[in-house]
Amino acid sequence: MDELYIKSPPAYHLDRGSGAGINNWLIQLEGGGWCNNITTCLARRNNRLGSSKRMAPQLAFSGLLGHRGRFNPDFYNWNRVKIRYCDGSSFTGDVEAVDPATNLHYRGARVWLAVIEDLLENGMKKAENALLSGCSAGGLASILHCDSFRSLMPMGAKPIAKAVADWFYDRTPFQKIDCPYPCDSSCHNSIFGPPERPQEHSEA
Repeated sequence: MDELYIKSPPAYHLDRGSGAGINNWLIQLEGGGWCNNITTCLARRNNRLGSSKRMAPQLAFSGLLGHRGRFNPDFYNWNRVKIRYCDGSSFTGDVEAVDPATNLHYRGARVWLAVIEDLLENGMKKAENALLSGCSAGGLASILHCDSFRSLMPMGAKPIAKAVADWFYDRTPFQKIDCPYPCDSSCHNSIFGPPERPQEHSEA
């Protein structure tokens, strides 16, 4: 299965459940923003946002994925999964053709499907409860794929989708209004340099 950018397999991290949580699954989709043109997509090719070859083989789980009941009483004993983000479009790309000039693969939707099918084969087909979650671009992905997630779950399972901090934007166009309240013409942002020097008043 090719993922976006270069040829490398989809990736996820799994910490197995135990006890009463052994048939419950928490799936978290990793965030990482979007790339929106060839230049920004190419910039991801050689880092973890563009290739599983650049991802750490092990990942410390915390928060909703944590394994300590004291800090994560609801999900600590569930099967907890983090699906790594590598397509730059919230796992939505599904283009068969490969860009011959850049070798970019836009196939994030296939990455999503491949990982879910692999998880089903590795025990999720016995799920009684399944929670799909994500942060930032992963939060948006949890919204976009909640129906697909539900359709792939076994009969009798109770799937739920929960987005966390799913709103994000390209900050650059907003920098010019990034100033303390009240914002007026005397306010400036260091990215755009100092304010213009006041012009001397002259009389005709």
